[in-house]
Amino acid sequence: MSQPLLIVDGHNAIFGLERFGQHGSRFSELTRSELVDWISRYQTVTDYATVIVFDGKGRKRSSVGGSEGDALVIYSASGESADAVIEQLAIGQAAKRRVLVASNDRLVAHGIMDAGAEPIHLEMLEDMVESALQDWRRAHQVRTS
Repeated sequence: MSQPLLIVDGHNAIFGLERFGQHGSRFSELTRSELVDWISRYQTVTDYATVIVFDGKGRKRSSVGGSEGDALVIYSASGESADAVIEQLAIGQAAKRRVLVASNDRLVAHGIMDAGAEPIHLEMLEDMVESALQDWRRAHQVRTS
């Protein structure tokens, strides 16, 4: 089986995780960048490929990143929800590899389970990411301030 995949519901993560709450209820480009950096660090220290999906505004679906060490960020097209993109990705990839989908949205979880993808709550995502980063720091004797 190939490299496992972690798909993150971007807006759901920003509004659902306390770590991004310091910016208040406003969504900002800074907050989005912090989420992308955090998930990219996880990709760097694990064997997971990572994708973060946001609702977009453009006429077409677009993406950025996705190089080694960078999470792939996908923006849905106008008229297309991020949830629909997440489901399409999960369904398309679950037969080929392990797929985790991080979202507290029950509809997303329900939509991906029949395909064989595994839904995880955002709290589990946070524990998973922070544990992997801490293990990497310990293994490489990196101190944080």
